[in-house]
Amino acid sequence: MVLSTPKIDYKMYFYYFLSTILGNTTQSVNMRFFLAGVLKSHAFLYIYEMKKILLLCLLGLFGNNLVAQKDTLFWFVAPEISNDNRSLDAPVFLNISAFNEASTVTIKQPANPNFSTITVNVPANTLHIVDLTSSLAMLENKPANSTLNYGLLIEASKPIACYYEVSAQNNPEIFTLKGKNALGTHFYTPFQNKWFNNSNYTPTPSSAFDIVATENNTSVTITPTKNIVGHSANVPFTITLQQGQTYCAQATSGASSAHLGGSKIVASKPIAITIKDDLMNVPDFCNDLNGDQLIAVDKLGTDYVVVKGFLIDETVFIVSTTNDNQIFLNGSATPITTLQEGQTYTYSLPSSFSAIHIRSKEKVYVLHTSGSGCESASAIIPPYICGGSSVINFKRSTNEYFAVHLIVRAGHQTGFNVSNATATINANAFVPIAGTNGQWLAGTFSFPNVPTNTFVSVSNILGTFSGAVLNGTNFGTGFRYGFFSDFNAPQPNFELGNDQNICTGEAISLNAGNQYTSYLWNTGATTPSINVTQAGTYKVQVSNGCGTWTDSVKVTWRNTPLLELGNDQTVCTNSTITIGTNSNFNSYLWSNGATSSQITVNQSGTYRLKVTHDCGTSEDSVKVVFLALPTLDLGSDLTGCEQATFVLNAGNQFTSYLWSNGSTSSQITVNQSGTYKVKATHLCGIVQDSIKIQLIDLPPLDLGVDKWLCQAENMTLKANDGFEAYQWNTGETTQNINIANFGMYIVEAKKGGCSIKDTITIAKKNIPNLVLPDKVLVDCQNTDIFISPTNDFDTYLWSDGSTQKILKITKSGNYTLTVTAQGCSQTATAKVEFEKNEQFVPNTFTPNGDGVNDTFVLPDALKGAKLSIFNRWGTLIYESEKYQNDWEGQHRGETYYYVIQHKSFCFANPLKGWIQTL
Repeated sequence: MVLSTPKIDYKMYFYYFLSTILGNTTQSVNMRFFLAGVLKSHAFLYIYEMKKILLLCLLGLFGNNLVAQKDTLFWFVAPEISNDNRSLDAPVFLNISAFNEASTVTIKQPANPNFSTITVNVPANTLHIVDLTSSLAMLENKPANSTLNYGLLIEASKPIACYYEVSAQNNPEIFTLKGKNALGTHFYTPFQNKWFNNSNYTPTPSSAFDIVATENNTSVTITPTKNIVGHSANVPFTITLQQGQTYCAQATSGASSAHLGGSKIVASKPIAITIKDDLMNVPDFCNDLNGDQLIAVDKLGTDYVVVKGFLIDETVFIVSTTNDNQIFLNGSATPITTLQEGQTYTYSLPSSFSAIHIRSKEKVYVLHTSGSGCESASAIIPPYICGGSSVINFKRSTNEYFAVHLIVRAGHQTGFNVSNATATINANAFVPIAGTNGQWLAGTFSFPNVPTNTFVSVSNILGTFSGAVLNGTNFGTGFRYGFFSDFNAPQPNFELGNDQNICTGEAISLNAGNQYTSYLWNTGATTPSINVTQAGTYKVQVSNGCGTWTDSVKVTWRNTPLLELGNDQTVCTNSTITIGTNSNFNSYLWSNGATSSQITVNQSGTYRLKVTHDCGTSEDSVKVVFLALPTLDLGSDLTGCEQATFVLNAGNQFTSYLWSNGSTSSQITVNQSGTYKVKATHLCGIVQDSIKIQLIDLPPLDLGVDKWLCQAENMTLKANDGFEAYQWNTGETTQNINIANFGMYIVEAKKGGCSIKDTITIAKKNIPNLVLPDKVLVDCQNTDIFISPTNDFDTYLWSDGSTQKILKITKSGNYTLTVTAQGCSQTATAKVEFEKNEQFVPNTFTPNGDGVNDTFVLPDALKGAKLSIFNRWGTLIYESEKYQNDWEGQHRGETYYYVIQHKSFCFANPLKGWIQTL
């Protein structure tokens, strides 16, 4: 608090001094409220310093450092605070708290190259304070209506919580950083509109909201509800920011009516916004910094709980994000007001309630101005259903009064635990919150006995809770107020956990947690947990005012644990082998008495292991055989005949083989002389051996090709030279034999104990017989006569030199034919004789034209012969080369002479005679 300069009133100081001594009783609190409202003296500034010493001695009240939103990324822009040359804006700290894991944290200004990056390592479950006072000129976002480079980026390797603290002695405040929940593209600004900013300080204090961009080329459209520096009320304007750049929208007046409540900010990319109300006067005497970091519209809710503090005039400011938004208090069915978009409803908390329940039809911002006496501070209230943490951490750093507000679901109040034994939370001290049907409780608790600089953790094992800190005095140095709970739904990634694998016959409990309002399992159960006795997939749907989530878990039953010692083992003699299992069991018992998971053995045998497990026992065995390196012996060298084959066998005791001929089988078959080597590989080494094969060479034995003879004849069969003995199938033992008969002849020739055989066949050729007629009688009435053999042969040769099979006969005589077939020849003779052929030639004809005997007609045998007619004087009067019986004569009663010449061999001589016409 910074004191104003009213008139002096020593009587009022005395009352205040008494109230300080009385402590924090109801009467003393009321008295403090009264005194803080009437103190009006300059002289009190001096007496106050004395009073503060007395307060420190009597009360030992303390401040805090508390965990806020849990995250790994935070953006923040620090507001400008008036210092009035009295360090009313310093020192400033960034308070960083780690949870169960240590975290490496970097602090930088991406748009400001002059800011040196800060890196700190925060151990698990500790708080680290970073003093940023020396960088204040690069932190405070001034001047207004300017694009600046002062945005802070805090990044952590593991989740942390942090907040920005203005720790000025008389003007403190904390700004809880909300991590990714502070980032968004749509905001409205909640501001108080009851109290003014005291203008008696330099620079002149005001209300303002500060914007930081998280990405490049971020377009931000601002519609202020009141005049701001450089821009008029209700006139939208757009600015463009790069990553880490900032902008301050500052009210042009400190009057309560000039505050910027309901201003609308819409961005093209995520931004973060800080609100501040600097040196706010409550009522006319205390001047304190109020502020917080906003959350975006999409993170807001419709149900809020405000726990009353000790400010003279506790007030809530509700800002609507939509039109026609009805606001309900403490469960009433009748709205207390209906708000339009950006409109603010101001509600002073009555003394009859310690906690107020606020419900809206649509999303709203709730800003709570609280404190003690006239010392004030403000905080953005999180939705109590959709917000909450399972643990908050803090550290007592000063001896001023410290209290925590806790909001928790009924039934979970017994789940709180405080890590420091000097601090406790009495579950019976919680009271129901009006309008929640007894489902939610609230309580305020102080920890006066916790030593300073001691880290304290408050957690709840039954569910999430909302927690706020109130830190300060009712009249003196100032006040700090902030919510440190998660501003988002408690289970955005609801999980039942990993799939379960349990022993047969056992049961398992599946628990969805107690922080939801309804449960529906696929079994039909509606309880937070169910007992499972059968394998299957179990699904649950949970819901609360923030949403609905579904998850499933698969439950399987495992049988008696399976133990696998692996395949039987074969190892070499004089070595060892380790057998056993790498799986974890409760106990081990080997057949040799060992109790370890693995044993080393050097003797052959079957080793059995029995193990115990949560589900029972299991046994397995493995056979171990120790082997010596086998010997390899191909045997003695071998001698044999050239036709012999030998099978060389290296045995089947080896894993691989390599013979000198390239073979890789265990045995080979050989039929040639030579030395044969084999190299055999065994588990225990490599061995090799060789054998020599000697084959006796025999001379060639060839009786020649089989022979086909036309007839049996004497011939000599000769066996080859170079043998020691011969044996024929005729019984003869000479190298050569004479034969005169057809048949098969075999000879066996021997040398050096080896023998060889050959065979020749002498066969008679089967050819057809040559048959010619012994005697051929020819009737000269036929003009063409032929003779031929009855069978076919390869060649023909007649006695007249003809080589055709058929021979034409032209005269009588003996005709001889020699034929060949398959190299054999035959000869036969046919005798041809012509029968005597007497032909009657008429000697008269009557050429009188009567159609009868009108021409000279020859017998048929002479038809076609040459006819010559002569008269009685020998003159040729008619001639025809081929007479056709058509000569009529020249004169009747005349005598003529004829000559007939025929080509047939039957008429070798011409026929002559006379003929007379009648």
